[in-house]
Amino acid sequence: MAASARAVDPKLDPVCYPLLVLLRDADAIAMADLIGVLGIEKSTLTRRIDSAGRLGLVERIPDPYDARARLVALTPEGRRRLEEQRVETFRRWRDRLALWDPDDVRQLATLMHRLGDILD
Repeated sequence: MAASARAVDPKLDPVCYPLLVLLRDADAIAMADLIGVLGIEKSTLTRRIDSAGRLGLVERIPDPYDARARLVALTPEGRRRLEEQRVETFRRWRDRLALWDPDDVRQLATLMHRLGDILD
């Protein structure tokens, strides 16, 4: 996680990386939902949002359904950096797995799918 966070921004605290990953697949997420998914306190989430926000990676935006609430979203720059990190990670995995026997790669894929099934 530390290496992934550094790839997004050298100053990004690794504990903020899961927040960015959650935001990658959504337009914006309510803080209450983030608290539930991440399993952290509101004050801890606020510190992580503030930290990533200072780096220009996330922003708070008004909730269109509740004038008192704010949603959290990746900034365009945050989305771009996270995507670059993801593409580079996939490239490294492909390069490493290209050295494996194809049968071993298929077996790994099968086992990873089984693992994913029990984690869901």
